[in-house]
Amino acid sequence: MAIPSIGDNIRRLRLAVGYTQEELGFAMGIGHARKQRVYEWEIGKRVPGAASLMALAKALKCSPGDILGMDDNYKKEKEAT
Repeated sequence: MAIPSIGDNIRRLRLAVGYTQEELGFAMGIGHARKQRVYEWEIGKRVPGAASLMALAKALKCSPGDILGMDDNYKKEKEAT
């Protein structure tokens, strides 16, 4: 099974809360380029910086680790030991 990218995680979490790309950008308060920025993250063209990562986590009601894929990987590693 392939490890999801940050973009895959953003898309999965965005859809789970029912946001469009534009709605997510608006919830994050990233201004006029909101839809384009979220799109670029989801396709892997860009990655969110620290401030954007925190805003994403707040808007998506999750931890930054969920977005980075760290929480799932940590849980799997802990279960394997």
